[in-house]
Amino acid sequence: MVLIRNTPVMHRMLELLPLWQNKPWLGNICALIFVGCAFLVRSIIGHFLPAGYPFVTFMPTMLVVTFLFGTRPGIIAAILSLMVAPYFIEEGSRFNGVLVWFLCLLETVTDMGLVIALQQGNYRLQKKRAYNQMLAERNELLFHELQHRISNNLQVIASLLRMQSRSITDEKAKEAIDASVRRIHMIGELQRALYIKNGNQLGAKLILDRLIKEVIASSNLPNIRYKIEAEDLILPSDMAIPLALVSAESVSNALEHGFKGDHKDAFIEIKLQKISGQIELTISNNGKPLPQGFSLEKVDSLGLKIAAMFARQFKGKFTLSNQPNRYVVSSLILPCG
Repeated sequence: MVLIRNTPVMHRMLELLPLWQNKPWLGNICALIFVGCAFLVRSIIGHFLPAGYPFVTFMPTMLVVTFLFGTRPGIIAAILSLMVAPYFIEEGSRFNGVLVWFLCLLETVTDMGLVIALQQGNYRLQKKRAYNQMLAERNELLFHELQHRISNNLQVIASLLRMQSRSITDEKAKEAIDASVRRIHMIGELQRALYIKNGNQLGAKLILDRLIKEVIASSNLPNIRYKIEAEDLILPSDMAIPLALVSAESVSNALEHGFKGDHKDAFIEIKLQKISGQIELTISNNGKPLPQGFSLEKVDSLGLKIAAMFARQFKGKFTLSNQPNRYVVSSLILPCG
């Protein structure tokens, strides 16, 4: 048995049916041509057929015309076929009975009705598909507009804070506001970059790469090398943004404290992987080690406090420690279903 595969090409071909809907007269002409061809073929093969079978070529013709050109050309083909088919009925043939003609007419109407029903179903399917496509495009437009507005609003807040910081004379307060401005700006950029054009979420690897580049560039420290080893995970947005912020805070902390002053051969390595249902983010740097007795519970850094807060929010764990290989390593472990 030969199976016809349901391919996109076949879908597109079926969507074109019935042909020439805006020029119905072409379908009517084709109905005449098809019936003429059926008459010619029936005349040629008549010598090879036993007595009877007047509709042997006309029945398929009616169905094909209805399928290709629609209801009206199909009806025209049916009427013409019923008019010319008697030409092939021999005198005295048992086919002359009224009941036989009624059965032929019933079969014609039934078969054409099925084809017409299929055409109507295909037409409704096309309309539904076009409507769904319109809804999808509108939702995508609204989604990107929402993302754009959220990002713009965050940038406005950052600008207002930046203006306010200019009138502050206390250096610590000014530094705190400037740090808040950087974080808000970072969240805005993340919100803008989190999704690609078609609405699909970017992979974690691309998000981290964009983010780390921006953090390093904003530090104004030259010759900072970094390496990202990350599985291309697609994370939910409520987890992607905190994870990206923790990455940014860890890198910023390394740039601010680990590479302060002498930062020759500065190197930062970021690893992201999913192991046993957990997301593990590890950020290592070869900067200055943490002071002896360092504890996250006693730290004054707002960025590290934010990282620890996000870890608790997702029932995860955030650590920062010195390693024997002279690296400072921050680690974030989050449960992921």
